[in-house]
Amino acid sequence: MSIIIGDSEENFRISGIGEKAVKIEKFIKYEDMIEALELGRDDSLEIAIKKVIEDFEPSEDKE
Repeated sequence: MSIIIGDSEENFRISGIGEKAVKIEKFIKYEDMIEALELGRDDSLEIAIKKVIEDFEPSEDKE
């Protein structure tokens, strides 16, 4: 499955996992996230995923 996100076309793998559900997969390298950030591509899929990861990172203040 291909979807246009920002200025680029992104390819995903889609598979059925039951009668009413699908699974969509996209593997993104961490290096690609950093590169997109450095290039200022704020509307890229890599930046969106990086923001999700940062929001769910556990706090280091566990004492």
